[in-house]
Amino acid sequence: MEENTTAGGTPEMSQPNAGQLGAVNEPTFDEKMDRIRVSIKDVGGFVLRTKEQKIEADKVVGQDVENTGEVIANLMLAYRHLEDASMRIGKVKQARNGGVSVYDKNVVGSPE
Repeated sequence: MEENTTAGGTPEMSQPNAGQLGAVNEPTFDEKMDRIRVSIKDVGGFVLRTKEQKIEADKVVGQDVENTGEVIANLMLAYRHLEDASMRIGKVKQARNGGVSVYDKNVVGSPE
């Protein structure tokens, strides 16, 4: 499979051509899961940055032109759902690897 990047910068997997089946550089299933988790963490970071920007913008404006609390709460809820999605992909890897937890190792997308 080849990885393309969408307009939003998220990896998108395309189906291989018949001649590419079994290609040497094709990522393993676990590598694909890692890529998905990295993408989820990137989106999560964007959600958190957006939340912080919203808070700062409302401080500058000095007035609540919309229900800021509801906006912030839903951004945090979205972030928690993304964390859950990343964990679920980790559980896919765990199930495929005989129940060995992937959280004992470096978290995908972590700077360390």
